[in-house]
Amino acid sequence: MGTTLEAFGVVTGDRHDGARELADAAIERCLADAGLAASEIDLLINCGIYREGNLGEPALAAMIQEDVGANLGHPPVGGHGTFSFDVAAGACGPMTAMQIVDGFVRSGVVRHGLVVASDAHPGRGHAREFPYSPIGAATLLSATPGAVGFSHFTTALFPEHAGDVRAEVHWEPARRRVPWSAPGRNVLVLDRSEDFAAHAVAGALAVAERTLDQQGLGPEDVSVIITPDAEGIGTSVVHGLRRPGVVAGDGAHTAAVLIALARARDEGHLDEGRALVVTVSAGLHVSCALYECAR
Repeated sequence: MGTTLEAFGVVTGDRHDGARELADAAIERCLADAGLAASEIDLLINCGIYREGNLGEPALAAMIQEDVGANLGHPPVGGHGTFSFDVAAGACGPMTAMQIVDGFVRSGVVRHGLVVASDAHPGRGHAREFPYSPIGAATLLSATPGAVGFSHFTTALFPEHAGDVRAEVHWEPARRRVPWSAPGRNVLVLDRSEDFAAHAVAGALAVAERTLDQQGLGPEDVSVIITPDAEGIGTSVVHGLRRPGVVAGDGAHTAAVLIALARARDEGHLDEGRALVVTVSAGLHVSCALYECAR
């Protein structure tokens, strides 16, 4: 039994669109791509971290589940329900979520799992220089007989570079009035060091090589590298591994790896061979996965 990427949905918006709205639209497009009803989703995981008004609670996954109509109400007794929750792991969130879905699928508990990620501008006065585009993306993962699909996940942290990227929400009381902040609001402040890209590339290459080595493989055994390209990191990883690559992201943050996977599917890179998926996030956090394509 394998866990395969069955369908995708990608939507773009503008700074007036919220993270919840983008996630809803991405899921609806993904389900249409799969020819599946929302009621057939067993597991729904939301990975977006930047939301309108810097909303932190409640879990956005539960609200998204309600919006798309995925088995609302109390958990059924003997019937079909949908389990939903958030995963907050930055740009590596979708990889973490797909690994969770893979575990549920292999256990036989889940047949269809959906991973969605979206980020939105927090709104006027709620952020100083927000760098990400309003994009939502979703993928449907399904149980498939045979050896196709995800075969191995690896994750690693490099705490010595934890300070390279910082995203913090500060309360700005009414008495502090500055041009970029409305009074009495939570304000998101993003800070990234000039060394982040170099550290990210080195970490990604190390974890990618470790992932392959653990499976007795080398770069020559991979047909394509799939990775986001924030700050040119993905391009450098592809060059470092000397393999063909699908590098995408389109200014997204948590949705970037899903966009890269969707592009790889559309370009036929998931039709045969073996893919290596590589993502990097703050922390420094690197996630890799091997995906056995249909043969």
